[in-house]
Amino acid sequence: MTLPVEELDTLAQRQYASAARQCGTCRVYHALWPIVRVARQVGGVEADEPFLGPLLAQLIGSTPRHIVLAGSADSGVLALVHRASLAGGAAHRFTVVDRCTTPFDACRFHAERHGIRLDTLQADLRQFPRELQADIIVGHSVLPFLPIEDRRRALASLREGLARGGRVVLSARVAPADRDREEHTRHPGQWAAALFESVQARMRERGVPLPCSDEELDAMIRLWVASDKFQVVPHEEEDVLKEDLRAVGFEVERVLPVGDASEFMKDGRISVTAKKGIVVVTGPKP
Repeated sequence: MTLPVEELDTLAQRQYASAARQCGTCRVYHALWPIVRVARQVGGVEADEPFLGPLLAQLIGSTPRHIVLAGSADSGVLALVHRASLAGGAAHRFTVVDRCTTPFDACRFHAERHGIRLDTLQADLRQFPRELQADIIVGHSVLPFLPIEDRRRALASLREGLARGGRVVLSARVAPADRDREEHTRHPGQWAAALFESVQARMRERGVPLPCSDEELDAMIRLWVASDKFQVVPHEEEDVLKEDLRAVGFEVERVLPVGDASEFMKDGRISVTAKKGIVVVTGPKP
């Protein structure tokens, strides 16, 4: 079976335009994310799928499920989870929840091309709609975007959105508290320049035009690198996430490693290992 994949070149062009129309303070992040994915400058779902895909396929199985994605930067998480769901042969219902509508455009574009039954819902994960009653909630690298003091509130909200017997699957990055300071914030200008040059080279190699001028791309990358609001705060230790889950009533069923990730990749290979990845599976909701 040929598995459906995203049209990344088209995604980069479309989402840049969507972000300009629809985003507020998240415009730089949403405009750049598909571009750096095309240029292979981030790990993201591409780095996690070899580990996360088989796990999701096992959990989803062959029974029709309501699968909810808690946050999504573009269509990447939907594409990953949909590919995993195809192994069981059942028709599933997907809902993408995010506080910004820009990723919805990308998800709908992908869903229309691959016959995915998709709903979208604009909501904050800290006030997750309990009426969704999801069989499986997938949160791919979403908690690090929330302030540390809000994470338990978000996890409790996700638990309320589960149907009886449902599970939450969370991917997260684990890194020392000073990792960003040591690796990147010490030389943000150098990092931004290297990222800009790598994106340019990769897009030229693929024959894909940038959706903006070089000057605008350079300015946006520098803003992304310099601004705290676009940088995630990973968990310092695996046990911190497990304790947060237990504190709001989850049972931690499995914790699995998913390899390394990086903010900077060169020629498709990780050149600076920034964070360790884990996947946490909660036990079924009673």
